[in-house]
This record gives sequence, C-alpha cells and structure tokens, in this order.
Amino acid sequence: MTEAAAQAREANPGVLVISGLSTNFAQEPSVLFNAGRSVIGVVDGHYLRLPHGRRPDVALAFLRMAAAAA
Repeated sequence: MTEAAAQAREANPGVLVISGLSTNFAQEPSVLFNAGRSVIGVVDGHYLRLPHGRRPDVALAFLRMAAAAA
C-alpha cells in the first residue's frame, strides 16, 4: 500500500489516496479499527462498505470506536 500511494502521489501530487474498509471481511469492529490505523500516514481517508447490508452492527461499533479515538 505504501508504494502504491507513493506512486500515485508522484504521478499526481494532488491525488487523494483512500482505503476501503468492509464489513464483508470483518466480524469484529476492532478488525476494521486496526486496519484503518495500520495505514495512518499512508492514506488520506477511508470509505466504509457494507455489502448487501452485511453486519451493520460491526460498522456502527467501528464508527463509535473511531469517534472515541479521535
């Protein structure tokens, strides 16, 4: 991810690099939280995806964790 972000920024210094977090692959909010924290300084932000409305409780708990940590 770091190399891809650097390459994108080299090609276009104004580009925003966004990571995707999905409830499809996480059954615990801490998984999403830790994934988001692992790319601090690499990406400019995240988008949260709930495919087919899967695990809205996990998404909500993650957002609460993120808000509390901010």
